[in-house]
Amino acid sequence: MSNDRFAERRRTVAEDRARRALRRALLVLGFTAAVAGVVYLFHSPLLSISTIAVDGVANAELEPVLRAHRIAPGEPLIWTDVEGAASALADDPWVASVAIDRDWPTTVRVTVTERTPVGSVDGVAVAVDGVVLPGAPPEGLPVLAIAAEPVAGRYPQQEIVGGLRFFAALGEDLASQSTLTTTQDGLVAVVAGYTVRLGRPVDMEEKARALGPVLAEAPLEGSEITLVAPARPSVLAPGAGPSATEPPADNPEPTDEG
Repeated sequence: MSNDRFAERRRTVAEDRARRALRRALLVLGFTAAVAGVVYLFHSPLLSISTIAVDGVANAELEPVLRAHRIAPGEPLIWTDVEGAASALADDPWVASVAIDRDWPTTVRVTVTERTPVGSVDGVAVAVDGVVLPGAPPEGLPVLAIAAEPVAGRYPQQEIVGGLRFFAALGEDLASQSTLTTTQDGLVAVVAGYTVRLGRPVDMEEKARALGPVLAEAPLEGSEITLVAPARPSVLAPGAGPSATEPPADNPEPTDEG
């Protein structure tokens, strides 16, 4: 009987080992199948790009950048390099800001804010922040006749950035065909046929806003407008002496707080 019991014990141990091996094999197969299913799902049309929703793009080179970062119809959405694409688009001078997001299960959303030409410097179009834009300046764009050189695709000079901010705040209708230059007394613009003295490149938006009401009064042709202190604009009629309301030349201007 002892031999029979020993043999039975051996069979029991062998069967337990076989069952444990089978369970392990089934677990491995189940895990492998689950992984394969997930991989297939993320590569299937159910989770691949079918729509690229684009907003705000008119001039930026979008498609080559998206393709280079696997953002194209049929590409698995999980593998799209949205961060890399956004970084690459941000290098485009037309792009002021960009956001690229996955919108599961099948959409990529691209939202771009583009720069617009505000003025022309040395024959090139320039945005309000001084960034040089590709292509010829649009017809009628105001001209900044200021000698300067761009640095890394941008004009950093205060006179140019100040002039651009002035024209941007002035609005397209008034800014069209206007010019701006520098003199010993500061910036001088010609707007709607009037010479406009602006002084130093500070508070340029306020100076632009102050000019509208002055022009609405229809000064005499040839009058000179002074906006050195935008809260106290003055108009000097042609042939008249210095305006009593014109700020003295040595009157300090307010500093640019931002």
